[in-house]
Amino acid sequence: MEQWISKSPLLPAKEGGVVDRSLKQLTSMKANYGPVGQTITLRWEPPGRFRNIGPATEVDRIMEEKRAEAVFVRLLRLVNAQGMNVSANPGPTYAPSKFAKRDDSEGVTKEQFQKAMERLLIYGVICIVTYKKSDRREGSRLVLDESKASEYGYGEATLPFESKASRSETGVDTLPF
Repeated sequence: MEQWISKSPLLPAKEGGVVDRSLKQLTSMKANYGPVGQTITLRWEPPGRFRNIGPATEVDRIMEEKRAEAVFVRLLRLVNAQGMNVSANPGPTYAPSKFAKRDDSEGVTKEQFQKAMERLLIYGVICIVTYKKSDRREGSRLVLDESKASEYGYGEATLPFESKASRSETGVDTLPF
């Protein structure tokens, strides 16, 4: 055990029951105006700094939500441009399930996509549109409202197969093939 001369010693932490020498716990033993006994878990990372790996703060949560929303908007743009339909209704075309299974989902989970979709629907960034299927039944799909998307900071992104020259004067997208 390492000895530290401090009111808040950094003690080795356990991760999954195994002592990890790169993890340290900082515990407040004495505080004039704050709670005593709060613990912060830190991980040592080269080149000589500690990173907090404890519970996420409110700012971390908001940043993660915004990241999930941005990935949702990017993927919705991509699937809409490819002519594929995704839906807000659970089923084979459920957008959060489809997006979470993709390789380019950037690690966002189905649950995070569900919450992002709900927020984006509330903001009006995405909306549900009904259309006629080939068998004359109605279906619903998610579409992006580009004006609201840019208003909320999700600006117009260039898709991988699209160049700026493929945009027509009327604002209608034309594919390069």
